[in-house]
Amino acid sequence: MTRDVAEFERHRPLVFRVAYGMLGSAADAEDVLQETRSSGGTARSRRRSGRRRRGCPGCDEPLPEPAHLRQDPTGALPGP
Repeated sequence: MTRDVAEFERHRPLVFRVAYGMLGSAADAEDVLQETRSSGGTARSRRRSGRRRRGCPGCDEPLPEPAHLRQDPTGALPGP
């Protein structure tokens, strides 16, 4: 077992609990674990090959204000 796999397995219960708490489904939480593990392999291979990920279009733009914090000009929504 590689060091990265061992590290992932050490944190697996915590990642599962967080994913389950967010998604409310054990099957979906397991899917998140699988995606996390496979994306970790992709990132590891990119790192080892020396390639770096370039910035994505729009990554520097700020995210929009969450809807529940926006001011409603009609007054129909409760305020923050």
